[in-house]
Amino acid sequence: MMVAMGGIPVQDRQDIESVKVYGAASNPALLKTLSDKGIEILQSGFMVGPYTLIMRYCAERNIPAIALLAQSFYNYPDPEAAAATSKSCPK
Repeated sequence: MMVAMGGIPVQDRQDIESVKVYGAASNPALLKTLSDKGIEILQSGFMVGPYTLIMRYCAERNIPAIALLAQSFYNYPDPEAAAATSKSCPK
């Protein structure tokens, strides 16, 4: 299984006390797994960059793949978002 971890930049990140982690997956079964683990599924919007290409490649070849994306700062490293993402990784 391929697991990608990253961030979703949000305005006013400094005002968010509890960082949310959103999930995306290459198939419906993995979406259910993420949902069962309490990870909110990315319902709208779009993904860009390397995650998009990797997820598409995996979906086309039936390779299980998930992306975990935490709310994060746009211009700065965000250790709290990184920690939230790693804690959300399904085991």
